[in-house]
Parts: sequence; C-alpha cells; structure tokens
Amino acid sequence: MHTNNQKKNELLQRLERYQNFLQADPQNLSLLIQLADVAYQLGDYALAEQTINQALAINAESVEALSLKGLVALSQHEFRPAQGAFEQVLALTPESPEALYNLAYALMLQEQYIEAEPLAGQAAAHLAQLPQAAELYVNALHFNGKTEEAIAFAENALQEFPDLQFLHGPLASLYLDVENWALSEQHAQYALLSNPHNTDALSVYGTLALSQQDATKAKQCFDEAIGSYPNNGRAWAGRAMACLLEKDLSQAEADLNQAVRYMPRHVGTLVVLAWTQIMQEHLDAAWQTLVQAEQVEHNFAEVYGAKAVVLIKQGKLEAAKVEMEKALKLDSKCFAGLFAKSLLLQAQGDSRSNVLLERLLHTPVLPDGTSIIDAAAKLIKK
Repeated sequence: MHTNNQKKNELLQRLERYQNFLQADPQNLSLLIQLADVAYQLGDYALAEQTINQALAINAESVEALSLKGLVALSQHEFRPAQGAFEQVLALTPESPEALYNLAYALMLQEQYIEAEPLAGQAAAHLAQLPQAAELYVNALHFNGKTEEAIAFAENALQEFPDLQFLHGPLASLYLDVENWALSEQHAQYALLSNPHNTDALSVYGTLALSQQDATKAKQCFDEAIGSYPNNGRAWAGRAMACLLEKDLSQAEADLNQAVRYMPRHVGTLVVLAWTQIMQEHLDAAWQTLVQAEQVEHNFAEVYGAKAVVLIKQGKLEAAKVEMEKALKLDSKCFAGLFAKSLLLQAQGDSRSNVLLERLLHTPVLPDGTSIIDAAAKLIKK
C-alpha cells in the first residue's frame, strides 16, 4: 500500500511540475504529451483528454498523442472512439506492433473477433517485444472457433518463450474445450503455480468438479474465479451449472443472468438460461431470452427447439410445431427439438411419444448424468 501511495505522490509531483513548465511554454508538444500521460496514469481522464486535444491541435499526426487518446477512451469503456484513435496510429505507423495490438484489443472488446484476429496475429509475430500479444492472439483464435490453431500457437510460443507463463491459463481452457482432461488439468496446475488466482485455471478445476458431480467444490472454484475477475462470464455460467446440480433453479437463473451480462452474444448460455426459466414456468422471460438468442444466431437449432417447448407449455401447439420443425431441420439430433417433438406427440395422445422420450434420454447429447446438466454443459461450450 505504501508503494502505491509513493507512486501516486511521485505522479502528482510530476503533474504539478509539468503544469508549471507549460505555463512558460504552452506550445511544448513533448511536455503536453508527458502531462497527458501522467494524468492518464492518475485516472484524471478529463485532464488527460484536455491535454491530448491541445497536443493534437499542435500536431494532428502525433502518434504519442493519438495512442494516449485511444488508451484514455479504453479506460472509460469508449471502445469505438478508441478504435478510431488506434486506426489513425496504425495508418501512421503500419509496422508498429503496439499499434496492431491496441487496435486488435479495441476490436476484441467490441466482439469484432474476425477483424481482430489478423491484427493480433501480426502483433504476436513480435513476442520478444510485445509478449502480451500472445494471449490476445490466442483469445482471438479461440473466439473464432479455431481451437486447435490456438493450442498450436500457444504451445509453440511457450517453447520459444518459456517466460510466457500466462499462456498456461488459456491452454487449460482450450484443452478443456477439446475434452483433453489430462492436459487441461496439467496446464491449470502450471497456471496456479505462477498465479494462485488465475481465473482460467480456477474455472477449469470448477468444470472438472462438475464432471464429477461435486457441486460444492465446483462452486468454491467458480466463486474464487469470480472473486478474482467478476466480469468472467464463463465462471458465472459454471457456477450456474453447479446450482443446477443442486437443483437450485432460482440461483442458477441469477448466475446465468450475470453470465449473459458479460457474454451477451454467447448463444449457448442464453439457451441454458431459457431452460432454467422454462423449468420454473417463467415462460415470458424464457421467450424473451430465446428471442435474444435468435438475434445472436439465426441457425442454432436449440433456440427453435426451446421456443417450441415454451409454446407447447402455453398451449400454442400449431406455432410450436413450426418451431420444432425448424429445429429438427437444422439438426436432427437437437435436444430441444426432440424434446418438443415428444411433448407434441404426448399432447396429441400419440403412443410413440414414450418411445421417442426413451430414445431422447439415451441420445449421445445426454451422456450419463442428469439430462439437463449434460445438455446445458454442451450448450455452454457453444
């Protein structure tokens, strides 16, 4: 704490010194940039913005001023203005790894993963100079569904630069996604050795506990992950799964709402949230959740199957049939679509409903355990 206070006092002294110098030399571009940087470090974004604007009035193509403009915007969650500033920097310095990284990061924060990936990849070609680009590129690949490519890059980067210990966390998550439990746990162990609060590693251990039906241990892991990084949507989703194991639907719904807050475009989490709402007969809320999921992904069968289930529960069988058929056309093994088909047959008194339901309960979508848990676990990975 003393060190932080000492640093703050040093920054305040520098701030005052630069302001005094600028009174005598208000057009000194270098001093303006130094003052803006100190204001940025102190969190005085209003002063930083004012000083940056003064600097840009002197030189509209100042790379230092434009870079600071982008960083100040990022700090205030103004991602689009940050992107604009970093685009200007990159146009002025096309080969700059820092410019590539900053623009890729701003795009990632806006969920523009496809656009971010090549920029992050170019930045990651300079790991000796910019080691943090490795994680950004791995995350971009992961979000774009290139899991194997992300694993290969991270493993190679670790071999070439053994100091990149922070890559063990993402690797733990990546190996979990491809169901390589042994390597996932191994990298989680390495990650926790270098950082006992690593959220990726804690989430992996939580997921492994879920696979062993140990809800208590899972919640402990996810709680610790959330404590380290409250914005971790996957940790919230994992905690919700533990609550589902305990049949605590109300808390599961609350945790999934948190997950959706931080992953608003994660269609699998939205569908699992809808199922928790359906099971509690919160049908209007479930419908709204599924409409949101459909807006994110128009071709995800589980969305239409779950919509069919909601409509069946509301007695709207003809409309339900339309949604059910959409689901099964997209994926003949769709869990929600098959479940809706069973409910429709049951509602019509068709004896085949029991056969279909029996087949549904033994489909590969639902391996060995509580059906809703396993279906939800697969959806969370989508």
